[in-house]
Amino acid sequence: MLLESNLDEIHIQILQTISILIQNVSDSNQLCKVFGLVLVYIMSHRTMNKIIGYSYNFDNDEIVNYFIAFLKSLAVRLDDESIKFFFNEVILI
Repeated sequence: MLLESNLDEIHIQILQTISILIQNVSDSNQLCKVFGLVLVYIMSHRTMNKIIGYSYNFDNDEIVNYFIAFLKSLAVRLDDESIKFFFNEVILI
């Protein structure tokens, strides 16, 4: 189906672009610090959780490969501060 194929291509592009952004974030120069702020913005607005939890077409091997690469690039960048973006606080009464 043409629509499903186009949606897969969009998902691949999103995963690839965010993976590249995450991989290139470092404190080595001012430009990367700006990208770091963008990454913090994306993470802090639960966008990353939506990207991780989305129902991708895992029958498509290319999506599987990009999704795994995305998760690996994200895992490498986690630290004490960024891990907080992935926890939802639950208040028990």
